[in-house]
Amino acid sequence: MPQFESASRAAIALILTAASGLAWAAADGNGVCSPEEAAKFECANFGPNVVEFLGSEAATQCQLEAGPLVPCTAYYYRYTGGATNQLAVAIPARNTRIFKTAPDVGCSQFLTNGAGDPTTGFGKNQATLNVCRIARTMTCSPRGARPPVSSNFVITVDPSAYDTQNPLDWQLKKGSNRDDDDRRSSSSSSGVWGGSILGPFSTQPGVVEAAVTLTTPTGETVSYANIAGNVTITGGNARVVAPGGTKLCVVNPGGDPKVPYTSPDFAANWTCETITYTTEQCDIRTDGGDPCRMIGGTCIKY
Repeated sequence: MPQFESASRAAIALILTAASGLAWAAADGNGVCSPEEAAKFECANFGPNVVEFLGSEAATQCQLEAGPLVPCTAYYYRYTGGATNQLAVAIPARNTRIFKTAPDVGCSQFLTNGAGDPTTGFGKNQATLNVCRIARTMTCSPRGARPPVSSNFVITVDPSAYDTQNPLDWQLKKGSNRDDDDRRSSSSSSGVWGGSILGPFSTQPGVVEAAVTLTTPTGETVSYANIAGNVTITGGNARVVAPGGTKLCVVNPGGDPKVPYTSPDFAANWTCETITYTTEQCDIRTDGGDPCRMIGGTCIKY
């Protein structure tokens, strides 16, 4: 069971500087969730208990349970409230592909594949979300990190970012041994509270690739730079074509895949639609509802 500091502990002022590498739309870390902070999902009240988001930090020296140091993003929080309460957060599974165990993420228990919290059902059957039962620990902070001074737990996940319009779902379950903070409150009838607070939502933004050279299957070389998704050609004979300028062609059921696109019979054997959406994993969607994912060089149409 996680142990949290008491609400009576004095708050320490949160100081964040540009040099620290921290990014934030953050609460002030004083143990109180103001209406202004709550409106921006920087904190939430769970009965008499408070959780505050104090900022995130991108780093390269993050320790995995398996041993290697890899890039990560750390999300710092402060909990103020009853020591025996159980706190949980639902984290998008897309952000826990590398950091995927309880010690890696900073959880006392990490529930995946839609298992959800067995005691409350929080996150149950939500296969795109993993539930982290929070452990009060800073041990999974990146090496050399300078966390906000008032934080008392950290969540560490794959390189990612929070989205101010898309907070994560959190839940607090009252512990079996109520302390003074709980007795002073007007309790939830079920002993369970929900809230919304910022956390890892989007995948890593602002990817920068410079002077990258690729070799095509026919032996040509092309160099490019990629700054936050803006790709420019820096060498070789190539041009950038936006997704809207490309088409996905899928052979029709019973069609002849050997019919070339120059043939007058091509349209009878193939359906081609303009690509409107793609991902780095080659998940392709078109304007005609002809989505396709490339797996091992094979199109899985869905």
